Amino acid sequence: PIAEHLWQPGDIALFKSPQKSDPSHVGFLADYRHGGFSLIHAHADQDCREHVLDERWRRLLVEVYSPW
Repeated sequence: PIAEHLWQPGDIALFKSPQKSDPSHVGFLADYRHGGFSLIHAHADQDCREHVLDERWRRLLVEVYSPW
């Protein structure tokens, strides 16, 4: 895992579901057009989505890794 101050677009983010404590979902960090980061991910029954990395998603964030 890498510290938040080292995050950059393209890093891999592991998330948990609200009902679990272990990672169960993965996405990529991206530049959010209004500043900060967004999360790009896909869900089994939905298309690919992009969400601002807001407090809701940060509560579910477990770790971020750099593929570089």
